[in-house]
Amino acid sequence: MALQSMDELLLLAPGSRFLPLGEVAGLVLGSSIIPVSGKLPVALIKMIQQQSISIAGCIQELQATFPVPQLLVELDRLKSAGVFTSQQMMENAYVLLPDITIADHKYEIFQADGNALSAAVAAWREAIAAGKYWIPVTTGNGYTIIGPVFKNDSKFCPQCMFRRMDRYGQEDVEAVVPKDLRVPSQLADAVREALLHLKAGATAGEYYHVGKAYQLHQYRLHPRPECEVCGDRHALSKQMQMPIILTDTRTIYRAEPPAVTWEKWSHHINPVTGIVRQFDKLGEFTYRALIPDAAPFTFLPAYGKGYTETAAMISALCEAIERWSACWRGDEPLLLATAEELQPYTVSPGSVQHPAPQQLQWPEDTPALGPVPDTTAVSRWLPGWSLTHNERRYIPADIVLYNLPVTGDGRAAVFESNGMAAGSTLPEAILQGLLELIERDAVAIWWFNRLERPEAPLALLHGNEWWQEQWTALTTEGWNIQLLDLTIDTGVYVVAAVGELSGAYLTGYGCTYSMEEAMLRAFTELLQIRAIMKPVVPPPGLDTDYLRPHTGAKRFEAAVVKGSAEEMAMQIIAGLQTIHIETIVVNLTRPDAGLPVVKVMAPGLRAFRPRFGGGRLYEVPVALGLREEVTAYHALTPMWLVPLQGNTAK
Repeated sequence: MALQSMDELLLLAPGSRFLPLGEVAGLVLGSSIIPVSGKLPVALIKMIQQQSISIAGCIQELQATFPVPQLLVELDRLKSAGVFTSQQMMENAYVLLPDITIADHKYEIFQADGNALSAAVAAWREAIAAGKYWIPVTTGNGYTIIGPVFKNDSKFCPQCMFRRMDRYGQEDVEAVVPKDLRVPSQLADAVREALLHLKAGATAGEYYHVGKAYQLHQYRLHPRPECEVCGDRHALSKQMQMPIILTDTRTIYRAEPPAVTWEKWSHHINPVTGIVRQFDKLGEFTYRALIPDAAPFTFLPAYGKGYTETAAMISALCEAIERWSACWRGDEPLLLATAEELQPYTVSPGSVQHPAPQQLQWPEDTPALGPVPDTTAVSRWLPGWSLTHNERRYIPADIVLYNLPVTGDGRAAVFESNGMAAGSTLPEAILQGLLELIERDAVAIWWFNRLERPEAPLALLHGNEWWQEQWTALTTEGWNIQLLDLTIDTGVYVVAAVGELSGAYLTGYGCTYSMEEAMLRAFTELLQIRAIMKPVVPPPGLDTDYLRPHTGAKRFEAAVVKGSAEEMAMQIIAGLQTIHIETIVVNLTRPDAGLPVVKVMAPGLRAFRPRFGGGRLYEVPVALGLREEVTAYHALTPMWLVPLQGNTAK
């Protein structure tokens, strides 16, 4: 691979292209992804990608800026890494992709560019019109996909596949893959093998991805219900605008076996076209799933926990689909209007995000703080539904959709994941969202007021072997674990698991109809947090006595009893109404994903965020007899457990 002579012609490896990431970094995208950083390598790649050039030519062009020895070392390194190749090596070690085909006239093999959707759709339509079976061999941003076989009666189309791929740079280039595209011989062998599999009788939608070491991995393409070509492009809009009706169907809560749930949704894990691109085990009973973010080759993490491996895997997968469903895509039914025009059906950002007037004077010191709402400005709204009053509500889209582009008027609020939830059914997702809201409300009121709370009844878990084993393992490592009962006036048990190790802390939380189950959820979340975050030392001088149980502290019982998901959700909604809290739901279920996802809001309940506006944060401790007087604004506890700066009251 070393440089041969000064006259050797260098060119970018066939099928590769360079994606700049600023002036001194970028990615070479081909059959693999090669990161590049530094002024010299970026300058060399930009020059050679335009035309083949000799080593002597490179030196002549750049020696005024870079020393010749440095140029030679960098050229040799880039060639060894596979970024550059020579004309001779290309002819000896690379194969023309168009030469790889099937000896059967009824098949048409199309060399597709993963960034050229329009060209692929046009070629597919032409092949189907001619009575052919159409098989794309798609090369893109570090991947090669072979298949599936598209027939006249296929339930999917090329757009179903291309819309699921990452396409960076130009959204839809017009040019197809060059006719003389060459690929490494190992990749050519893998393509041939995949084509033979497809011809031998592949199931509908079956296709192959060439992974590391040129190994083939089989996946299946599913139709996109909202596909612009073969589906209903308005499917999401219609669904989001439908009323949400909770009826008690007596469906057993979480009755589906974990193995069945995993089998149903695990097809969404796929390194090229999946919702989840990477799935990792971080620790015992803790998993991480990565979904694509808006920026090139960046990912959003989602974490999962559980009492078993399968439960933890399902938790991470569903959390990832939930986050993916909240990402803006452009087919959402956004309504442009002022808050005044939509009254009385709007939900104001302040009623959900609760900024204090003092904080608005220094917004840069308060992470996750939204801007000041302006009722006269035109904003973007999403349709929601009040389950309390059975009528339409309009929600600021900035709160609901992640990565929603900023308009000229700025944002009306900030994205808020609080209350986002997934479930096997829509009622189950709504129930989970309600439980999250209630949990965060109880945690915020306890934490920021430093309330004294009683110990959760540990005797309920003494017969649980899994809990005993995990508890013993942590205490053997030196952890001191406390379970606090944080239940207040919202009718559902809330528990905090507080772990202390050498003066540093981590916490986990749980909320549900059963005290035993809430304790287990809090404890498993503590295990999850321990796998992804180091314990945090509190600020010097801060009284941490609130992190320990207090004998005689006031205790509250839950009002919600176990039933179906619908029944428990309706109990919670009715209970919240008695304390003047409305329940609102936005249906975020993406037809492409299938898993029910909702955004539940209960204006008035507090998120566990350093937002210190008036309301329950100050009123509940006094109303419930947990404090004799309201905590002063400047006496609120800083949110020190999260490693962020500037999150205290100013």
